[in-house]
Amino acid sequence: MGLFDLFRRRPRIGDVEATVAFVRSRASFLVQKCVWEYARARAGTNWEKLFHEAEFKAAIDLATWSNLPLALAYLMEMIEGEARARVAGERTRLTEGVVIVAEQAVAGFAPPDSAARAFAGEAAEIGPRLRRVALAAVKPVRDIPLASHGEFMGRLPIHASLRALDAELVRNNLRLFLCGIHAEWVKAADLDAVAAALVDLGRRETADR
Repeated sequence: MGLFDLFRRRPRIGDVEATVAFVRSRASFLVQKCVWEYARARAGTNWEKLFHEAEFKAAIDLATWSNLPLALAYLMEMIEGEARARVAGERTRLTEGVVIVAEQAVAGFAPPDSAARAFAGEAAEIGPRLRRVALAAVKPVRDIPLASHGEFMGRLPIHASLRALDAELVRNNLRLFLCGIHAEWVKAADLDAVAAALVDLGRRETADR
């Protein structure tokens, strides 16, 4: 890489492969922020000792992997909402394209054996979840987690007596970080090209059936 390559703009996201890569990395980021950092803050000054305990580490891993498909679904709902207005008359193909991208993103992860069953179960819900989303009006990005943040919260390794106290914090963190990812997506993506790529993917999928 030459010196001036450091100052070149990265190519804008405009195809399926780059969209999958974006979704995978940002879903991982969202889960890390809202699981690991939440647990560390809740543990307080004992967090380092607690995180080395096998039982707690296993609980954190389970919360991370079981919430990852939901984070992916949030991101794909965000992308579908941006694409919908750009592909009038192609809603069905867009939906199928969105589901396929989500499935490809999920397939790139390898959960540990201890969380594999939970991950697979939640991953199986992404398609139905996104197809339901496609039937409703587009939500503001900040509102995407509102209907299901309780699911996310319920998987965190925290005593039930504390969940009510922290539910608002977790919900607001999901909303905040998702809005930040959305701002990044709008800046990094060629939204018209992504919408067209998703529709084309959905068209090829339905033609093969």
